[in-house]
Amino acid sequence: MLFFIRSLRLNFNLNEREIIMSPEELSMWTLFNSGRIAGALGLIASAIFIWLGFRVAAGTRAPVSGESVTKAAQILSTIFCLGTCMGAWRIWSEGYATYTLAVRGLENLKESGVSITETAEEFIDFIGTSEVTNTPEPLGILFVVFIAIMYMAIIWMPKQN
Repeated sequence: MLFFIRSLRLNFNLNEREIIMSPEELSMWTLFNSGRIAGALGLIASAIFIWLGFRVAAGTRAPVSGESVTKAAQILSTIFCLGTCMGAWRIWSEGYATYTLAVRGLENLKESGVSITETAEEFIDFIGTSEVTNTPEPLGILFVVFIAIMYMAIIWMPKQN
């Protein structure tokens, strides 16, 4: 939390009108924030598809027509709902990769001799890795698994009267 509060400060010395951030670092932060915009749009898309998955699962469990549920409907609903979980997994993995790739870029700048700001150093320490894992953060993994379990319970568990 401290990193985000400290990163709000301006990287300009307004009294001396001197910019204390290199153009290379500024371009890294710009690319990072562009990636965050894409991540936010992906989060919105995954939320809509997760909601739609719950609608499909609930409709499969209790059809409006009152007919009994067929195995084919359950299988197709399962494929759709697990597809939404796989899509959310991928979208959230890409969102997390945005952070680790930004750290890698800042580390590469530092290794090439470009001086980076204290904010960039704190960001590197905060994220802690520059390796892309192709998985969401642990809480995101837990959430996607929990959603998948809920989908399967809604579709396959018998409805209680």
